[in-house]
Amino acid sequence: MIRKEAFEIDGRQVEIQQFGAVQGWKLLRKITSVVGPAIGKGSVDYGAAIDLLFLRLSEADLISLLKKLTQYVWVNDQPLNFETDMAVGNFSVRVLTEVLKLNYEEFFFTIQGAVKDLLAEMAEQTATRESQLEE
Repeated sequence: MIRKEAFEIDGRQVEIQQFGAVQGWKLLRKITSVVGPAIGKGSVDYGAAIDLLFLRLSEADLISLLKKLTQYVWVNDQPLNFETDMAVGNFSVRVLTEVLKLNYEEFFFTIQGAVKDLLAEMAEQTATRESQLEE
C-alpha cells in the first residue's frame, strides 16, 4: 500500500507520497550504490546519506536523483517546484530527509539489523575457532 505523510516544514505544508514499487527499487539501487557502505556502520543518518550523495555523484546525476526523489512531494497543495522550492537550505534538506525516511527507513533498519546479526555471528564463530586452536 502506498503511504502518504503530511507535516509542516518552515511554515509550509508538505505532503509526501511513497514511491511505487518499480520507482522505489530503482531509486534504492542508486542510493545504496552511493551510501550503502555507511549503512552497516551504525545508525542510519539521513543527513550523512545526503552528504554522501553530494560527494559521490556528478552534478548531473545529483540533480537527476534529487528531482526523482522529490517527484511525489507537494508544497502548500501544489506539486513541488524543484527550482523554487528546493533551493539549498534547511527546507530542502528536511524535505529530502522525510522522503528518504518515508520510502526507505524500514528497509535500511532491516538491512542494518541483518548486517549486525551477521557480524555478531561471524565474531562468535571466530572466537570459537580461536579457542579450539588454543586447546
